Amino acid sequence: MGRDIIQLLRNLSPDVAELNRDTLAEAIQPPPASAVNISSERELQQAILNWYSVQVQLRNCPEYDVLMAIPNGQYRPGQRPEPGIRPGVPDLFLPVARRGYYGLWLELKWGRNKTTPEQDEWIARLQKLNHCCAVVRSLEEAQEVLSWYLDWRHQLNRQN
Repeated sequence: MGRDIIQLLRNLSPDVAELNRDTLAEAIQPPPASAVNISSERELQQAILNWYSVQVQLRNCPEYDVLMAIPNGQYRPGQRPEPGIRPGVPDLFLPVARRGYYGLWLELKWGRNKTTPEQDEWIARLQKLNHCCAVVRSLEEAQEVLSWYLDWRHQLNRQN
């Protein structure tokens, strides 16, 4: 879903303009994470980014729209590595200070994949620097971690 979904819905139907964010949130919630068919780490990453983008819009928190992918795992044999590539850096980073941490890093794993020694080293290094780090294996786990970190469990919409 795109970043302007609420505005899009309001443009499509005059009735929607009368709805408040809580009602809109119920109407356009993405399917439950268990209903999303994910078969790779790349698809998991895309599902997390899609879900997060919708949540930022529904909760009227544009300043939180900074969740980013770190493309360090994209090196393929025969490719010239890009300057600054650091093996083991977690897949996603949210540079928002919350809960006493400077930011949140997510390492994504799919299936039976395990973290590499380089990933374990980066996670330990980041934790020593007071960053929150989590290894997630599903959309549900990512939703739980992000919701906990941003305290979104009990607060759907923030009023301006």
